[in-house]
Amino acid sequence: MKGLFSKLTVICLSAMLLAINSQAATNQPGIVLTFDDTSTGLWHNFFAGRTDNVRATFFVSQWHTLSAAQIQQLRDLQNHGHEIGCHSRNHIGVGQYLFDPNRTLEYVNTEVIPAIRNMNNDGFYPLSFSYPSGERNENYDAAIRPYLPYLRTTYYDPARPLAQNDQIYHNSDKVYAVLAGASLDNRYGVTIAEIEQALIRAKNNHEIISLYGHYIFDDASGDADSQYAIRASKLNQIIAIAQRLGLRFYTFHEAFEVQNQLIPLPVSSAGSVNNTGTATAPPDAIPQTNNNNGGGGSFHLSYLLLVFALKVRQSFKKTITI
Repeated sequence: MKGLFSKLTVICLSAMLLAINSQAATNQPGIVLTFDDTSTGLWHNFFAGRTDNVRATFFVSQWHTLSAAQIQQLRDLQNHGHEIGCHSRNHIGVGQYLFDPNRTLEYVNTEVIPAIRNMNNDGFYPLSFSYPSGERNENYDAAIRPYLPYLRTTYYDPARPLAQNDQIYHNSDKVYAVLAGASLDNRYGVTIAEIEQALIRAKNNHEIISLYGHYIFDDASGDADSQYAIRASKLNQIIAIAQRLGLRFYTFHEAFEVQNQLIPLPVSSAGSVNNTGTATAPPDAIPQTNNNNGGGGSFHLSYLLLVFALKVRQSFKKTITI
Protein backbone atom coordinates (compact mmCIF):
# COMPACT_ATOMS: atom_id res chain seq x y z
CA MET A 1 0.00 0.00 0.00
CA LYS A 2 2.81 2.38 0.88
CA GLY A 3 4.48 1.70 -2.47
CA LEU A 4 1.21 2.31 -4.31
CA PHE A 5 0.71 5.59 -2.44
CA SER A 6 4.21 6.72 -3.34
CA LYS A 7 3.66 5.91 -7.01
CA LEU A 8 0.33 7.73 -7.04
CA THR A 9 1.92 10.71 -5.33
CA VAL A 10 4.69 10.82 -7.93
CA ILE A 11 2.14 10.64 -10.76
CA CYS A 12 0.00 13.40 -9.27
CA LEU A 13 2.95 15.67 -8.55
CA SER A 14 4.35 15.09 -12.03
CA ALA A 15 1.01 16.02 -13.54
CA MET A 16 0.79 19.14 -11.40
CA LEU A 17 4.36 20.08 -12.26
CA LEU A 18 3.58 19.67 -15.95
CA ALA A 19 0.52 21.85 -15.49
CA ILE A 20 2.63 24.59 -13.93
CA ASN A 21 5.07 24.46 -16.83
CA SER A 22 2.19 24.53 -19.29
CA GLN A 23 0.69 27.59 -17.61
CA ALA A 24 4.07 29.30 -17.93
CA ALA A 25 4.18 28.58 -21.66
CA THR A 26 3.65 31.71 -23.70
CA ASN A 27 3.80 33.08 -27.20
CA GLN A 28 4.81 36.51 -25.91
CA PRO A 29 7.47 37.68 -28.35
CA GLY A 30 10.83 38.35 -26.82
CA ILE A 31 14.59 38.43 -26.89
CA VAL A 32 17.25 36.41 -25.09
CA LEU A 33 20.57 38.16 -24.49
CA THR A 34 23.37 35.78 -23.47
CA PHE A 35 27.08 36.35 -22.88
CA ASP A 36 29.83 33.75 -22.61
CA ASP A 37 33.15 33.25 -20.81
CA THR A 38 34.48 35.30 -17.86
CA SER A 39 34.07 39.03 -18.54
CA THR A 40 32.26 39.60 -15.26
CA GLY A 41 33.43 43.19 -14.78
CA LEU A 42 32.25 44.30 -18.23
CA TRP A 43 28.90 42.55 -17.78
CA HIS A 44 28.47 44.02 -14.32
CA ASN A 45 29.29 47.54 -15.52
CA PHE A 46 26.66 47.37 -18.24
CA PHE A 47 23.82 45.49 -16.55
CA ALA A 48 23.99 45.75 -12.76
CA GLY A 49 22.91 49.38 -12.51
CA ARG A 50 19.93 49.12 -14.86
CA THR A 51 16.51 49.92 -13.43
CA ASP A 52 14.45 48.68 -16.40
CA ASN A 53 13.19 45.18 -17.18
CA VAL A 54 16.24 44.11 -19.21
CA ARG A 55 17.45 40.64 -18.23
CA ALA A 56 20.37 38.63 -19.58
CA THR A 57 22.07 35.29 -19.02
CA PHE A 58 25.80 34.93 -18.39
CA PHE A 59 27.38 31.57 -19.22
CA VAL A 60 30.56 31.34 -17.19
CA SER A 61 33.53 29.10 -17.93
CA GLN A 62 36.66 28.49 -15.83
CA TRP A 63 34.81 29.26 -12.61
CA HIS A 64 37.75 27.95 -10.59
CA THR A 65 39.87 30.86 -11.85
CA LEU A 66 37.48 33.64 -10.77
CA SER A 67 38.43 36.02 -7.99
CA ALA A 68 36.19 36.75 -5.02
CA ALA A 69 35.42 40.13 -6.58
CA GLN A 70 34.30 38.49 -9.84
CA ILE A 71 32.08 36.04 -8.01
CA GLN A 72 30.49 38.93 -6.13
CA GLN A 73 29.83 40.68 -9.45
CA LEU A 74 28.01 37.59 -10.66
CA ARG A 75 26.10 37.43 -7.38
CA ASP A 76 25.03 41.05 -7.87
CA LEU A 77 23.84 40.27 -11.39
CA GLN A 78 21.89 37.25 -10.16
CA ASN A 79 20.30 39.37 -7.41
CA HIS A 80 19.17 41.81 -10.11
CA GLY A 81 17.25 39.04 -11.90
CA HIS A 82 19.86 37.88 -14.38
CA GLU A 83 20.68 34.19 -14.86
CA ILE A 84 24.11 32.68 -14.27
CA GLY A 85 24.66 29.61 -16.43
CA CYS A 86 27.47 27.12 -17.02
CA HIS A 87 29.90 27.23 -19.96
CA SER A 88 32.08 24.21 -19.01
CA ARG A 89 35.00 23.98 -16.60
CA ASN A 90 37.89 24.67 -18.96
CA HIS A 91 36.14 26.09 -22.03
CA ILE A 92 36.78 22.84 -23.88
CA GLY A 93 34.47 22.15 -26.80
CA VAL A 94 33.02 18.84 -27.85
CA GLY A 95 35.14 19.11 -30.98
CA GLN A 96 38.22 18.33 -28.91
CA TYR A 97 36.50 15.07 -28.05
CA LEU A 98 36.04 14.50 -31.81
CA PHE A 99 32.26 14.44 -31.26
CA ASP A 100 32.84 10.82 -30.26
CA PRO A 101 29.61 9.26 -28.88
CA ASN A 102 31.71 6.94 -26.74
CA ARG A 103 33.28 9.87 -24.85
CA THR A 104 30.15 11.68 -23.69
CA LEU A 105 30.49 10.54 -20.08
CA GLU A 106 34.15 11.51 -20.13
CA TYR A 107 33.14 15.00 -21.24
CA VAL A 108 30.47 15.26 -18.55
CA ASN A 109 32.88 14.07 -15.85
CA THR A 110 35.62 16.46 -16.99
CA GLU A 111 33.84 19.59 -18.18
CA VAL A 112 30.33 19.61 -16.76
CA ILE A 113 30.15 18.06 -13.30
CA PRO A 114 33.30 19.82 -11.98
CA ALA A 115 31.99 23.15 -13.29
CA ILE A 116 28.67 22.61 -11.54
CA ARG A 117 30.41 21.69 -8.30
CA ASN A 118 32.59 24.81 -8.43
CA MET A 119 29.52 26.97 -8.94
CA ASN A 120 27.64 25.20 -6.16
CA ASN A 121 30.51 25.84 -3.77
CA ASP A 122 29.95 29.56 -4.23
CA GLY A 123 26.18 29.37 -3.94
CA PHE A 124 25.26 29.26 -7.64
CA TYR A 125 23.04 26.48 -8.98
CA PRO A 126 22.90 26.62 -12.78
CA LEU A 127 20.03 25.46 -14.94
CA SER A 128 21.53 26.18 -18.33
CA PHE A 129 24.60 25.22 -20.34
CA SER A 130 26.10 26.82 -23.43
CA TYR A 131 28.48 24.77 -25.53
CA PRO A 132 31.98 26.25 -25.97
CA SER A 133 32.31 27.26 -29.63
CA GLY A 134 28.77 25.97 -30.12
CA GLU A 135 30.14 22.45 -30.70
CA ARG A 136 27.57 19.76 -29.96
CA ASN A 137 25.63 16.77 -31.19
CA GLU A 138 22.63 14.83 -29.92
CA ASN A 139 24.78 12.35 -27.98
CA TYR A 140 26.35 15.11 -25.91
CA ASP A 141 22.98 16.83 -25.48
CA ALA A 142 21.57 13.65 -23.96
CA ALA A 143 24.55 13.18 -21.64
CA ILE A 144 24.49 16.77 -20.32
CA ARG A 145 20.74 17.29 -20.12
CA PRO A 146 20.17 15.28 -16.89
CA TYR A 147 22.31 17.85 -15.06
CA LEU A 148 21.83 21.06 -17.03
CA PRO A 149 18.58 20.63 -18.96
CA TYR A 150 18.56 23.92 -20.88
CA LEU A 151 21.14 23.85 -23.68
CA ARG A 152 22.38 26.58 -26.02
CA THR A 153 24.47 26.30 -29.14
CA THR A 154 25.34 28.84 -31.83
CA TYR A 155 24.21 29.36 -35.40
CA TYR A 156 25.67 31.37 -38.28
CA ASP A 157 24.67 31.53 -41.91
CA PRO A 158 26.55 34.27 -43.78
CA ALA A 159 24.31 33.82 -46.81
CA ARG A 160 21.15 34.97 -45.04
CA PRO A 161 20.21 37.90 -42.81
CA LEU A 162 19.24 37.17 -39.20
CA ALA A 163 15.54 37.53 -39.90
CA GLN A 164 15.72 34.58 -42.30
CA ASN A 165 17.53 32.24 -39.89
CA ASP A 166 14.72 30.15 -38.44
CA GLN A 167 17.18 28.33 -36.20
CA ILE A 168 17.55 31.31 -33.83
CA TYR A 169 13.80 31.68 -33.24
CA HIS A 170 11.40 29.62 -31.18
CA ASN A 171 8.05 29.76 -29.41
CA SER A 172 5.76 27.39 -27.53
CA ASP A 173 4.52 25.86 -30.80
CA LYS A 174 8.00 24.70 -31.79
CA VAL A 175 9.53 21.43 -30.60
CA TYR A 176 13.19 21.80 -29.70
CA ALA A 177 15.83 20.14 -27.56
CA VAL A 178 18.50 22.86 -27.90
CA LEU A 179 18.26 26.58 -28.60
CA ALA A 180 20.67 28.30 -30.97
CA GLY A 181 21.86 31.88 -30.70
CA ALA A 182 23.22 34.29 -33.29
CA SER A 183 26.29 36.32 -32.44
CA LEU A 184 26.41 40.05 -31.75
CA ASP A 185 30.20 40.10 -31.88
CA ASN A 186 31.98 42.57 -34.16
CA ARG A 187 33.57 39.79 -36.17
CA TYR A 188 30.22 38.95 -37.80
CA GLY A 189 29.50 42.51 -38.91
CA VAL A 190 25.79 42.40 -38.11
CA THR A 191 24.32 45.88 -38.45
CA ILE A 192 21.70 47.58 -36.33
CA ALA A 193 19.37 47.63 -39.34
CA GLU A 194 19.70 43.85 -39.72
CA ILE A 195 19.13 43.27 -36.02
CA GLU A 196 16.09 45.54 -36.07
CA GLN A 197 14.52 43.47 -38.86
CA ALA A 198 15.24 40.31 -36.86
CA LEU A 199 13.49 41.79 -33.82
CA ILE A 200 10.54 42.91 -35.92
CA ARG A 201 10.15 39.33 -37.15
CA ALA A 202 10.09 38.12 -33.53
CA LYS A 203 7.33 40.61 -32.71
CA ASN A 204 5.23 39.87 -35.80
CA ASN A 205 5.52 36.08 -35.54
CA HIS A 206 5.19 35.90 -31.74
CA GLU A 207 8.65 34.36 -31.47
CA ILE A 208 11.65 34.61 -29.19
CA ILE A 209 15.05 35.36 -30.72
CA SER A 210 18.26 34.19 -29.06
CA LEU A 211 21.46 36.23 -29.30
CA TYR A 212 24.89 35.90 -27.73
CA GLY A 213 28.10 37.84 -27.25
CA HIS A 214 31.24 38.02 -25.14
CA TYR A 215 32.81 41.38 -24.25
CA ILE A 216 30.88 44.64 -23.84
CA PHE A 217 33.22 47.63 -24.19
CA ASP A 218 32.56 51.33 -23.86
CA ASP A 219 33.02 53.16 -27.13
CA ALA A 220 36.09 54.94 -25.79
CA SER A 221 37.86 51.66 -25.08
CA GLY A 222 40.71 50.64 -27.35
CA ASP A 223 39.10 47.20 -27.48
CA ALA A 224 35.66 48.40 -28.55
CA ASP A 225 36.12 47.06 -32.07
CA SER A 226 37.84 43.79 -31.16
CA GLN A 227 36.38 40.75 -32.89
CA TYR A 228 34.69 39.16 -29.86
CA ALA A 229 33.20 42.41 -28.54
CA ILE A 230 30.16 44.58 -28.97
CA ARG A 231 30.14 48.30 -28.28
CA ALA A 232 28.00 49.34 -25.31
CA SER A 233 26.32 51.97 -27.48
CA LYS A 234 25.31 49.32 -30.04
CA LEU A 235 23.94 47.03 -27.34
CA ASN A 236 21.96 49.95 -25.93
CA GLN A 237 20.51 50.56 -29.40
CA ILE A 238 19.43 46.92 -29.66
CA ILE A 239 17.82 47.08 -26.23
CA ALA A 240 16.02 50.31 -27.12
CA ILE A 241 14.61 48.76 -30.32
CA ALA A 242 13.43 45.69 -28.42
CA GLN A 243 11.76 47.90 -25.82
CA ARG A 244 10.09 50.03 -28.50
CA LEU A 245 8.70 46.86 -30.09
CA GLY A 246 7.39 45.65 -26.74
CA LEU A 247 9.55 42.53 -26.67
CA ARG A 248 9.99 40.74 -23.37
CA PHE A 249 13.53 40.18 -22.11
CA TYR A 250 13.81 36.51 -21.16
CA THR A 251 16.57 34.82 -19.25
CA PHE A 252 17.71 31.71 -21.07
CA HIS A 253 15.93 29.21 -18.85
CA GLU A 254 12.72 31.28 -19.02
CA ALA A 255 12.90 31.26 -22.81
CA PHE A 256 13.55 27.54 -22.90
CA GLU A 257 10.58 26.85 -20.64
CA VAL A 258 8.03 28.31 -23.06
CA GLN A 259 8.01 24.92 -24.75
CA ASN A 260 4.74 23.24 -23.83
CA GLN A 261 6.19 20.03 -22.48
CA LEU A 262 7.99 18.87 -19.34
CA ILE A 263 11.76 19.28 -19.62
CA PRO A 264 13.65 16.46 -17.83
CA LEU A 265 15.02 17.67 -14.51
CA PRO A 266 18.54 16.71 -13.42
CA VAL A 267 18.92 13.38 -11.66
CA SER A 268 20.11 13.57 -8.07
CA SER A 269 21.27 11.30 -5.31
CA ALA A 270 23.01 13.75 -3.01
CA GLY A 271 23.11 16.86 -5.11
CA SER A 272 22.19 20.44 -4.36
CA VAL A 273 18.80 21.95 -5.13
CA ASN A 274 19.07 25.31 -6.82
CA ASN A 275 17.15 28.54 -6.61
CA THR A 276 14.75 27.70 -9.42
CA GLY A 277 13.86 24.16 -8.52
CA THR A 278 16.36 21.89 -10.20
CA ALA A 279 19.26 19.98 -8.70
CA THR A 280 22.79 19.06 -9.59
CA ALA A 281 24.23 15.61 -9.24
CA PRO A 282 27.60 14.34 -8.01
CA PRO A 283 29.84 12.49 -10.48
CA ASP A 284 28.84 9.05 -9.25
CA ALA A 285 25.22 9.79 -10.16
CA ILE A 286 25.97 10.03 -13.87
CA PRO A 287 23.74 7.52 -15.68
CA GLN A 288 25.86 4.57 -16.79
CA THR A 289 23.84 3.49 -19.79
CA ASN A 290 24.28 3.79 -23.52
CA ASN A 291 25.30 7.14 -25.01
CA ASN A 292 22.46 7.36 -27.48
CA ASN A 293 19.77 8.21 -24.98
CA GLY A 294 21.91 9.78 -22.29
CA GLY A 295 21.10 7.32 -19.57
CA GLY A 296 18.28 6.97 -17.13
CA GLY A 297 17.98 7.75 -13.47
CA SER A 298 14.97 8.18 -11.23
CA PHE A 299 13.70 10.80 -8.83
CA HIS A 300 13.42 10.12 -5.14
CA LEU A 301 9.99 11.04 -3.82
CA SER A 302 11.46 13.58 -1.40
CA TYR A 303 13.42 15.20 -4.23
CA LEU A 304 10.33 15.41 -6.44
CA LEU A 305 8.38 16.97 -3.58
CA LEU A 306 11.08 19.56 -3.09
CA VAL A 307 11.25 20.36 -6.79
CA PHE A 308 7.48 20.66 -6.88
CA ALA A 309 7.44 23.02 -3.90
CA LEU A 310 10.10 25.21 -5.46
CA LYS A 311 8.23 25.28 -8.77
CA VAL A 312 5.05 26.36 -6.99
CA ARG A 313 6.97 29.13 -5.20
CA GLN A 314 8.59 30.23 -8.46
CA SER A 315 5.23 30.27 -10.26
CA PHE A 316 3.67 32.27 -7.44
CA LYS A 317 6.52 34.81 -7.49
CA LYS A 318 6.10 35.28 -11.25
CA THR A 319 2.36 35.78 -10.78
CA ILE A 320 2.77 38.62 -8.33
CA THR A 321 5.67 40.36 -10.08
CA ILE A 322 4.53 40.40 -13.70
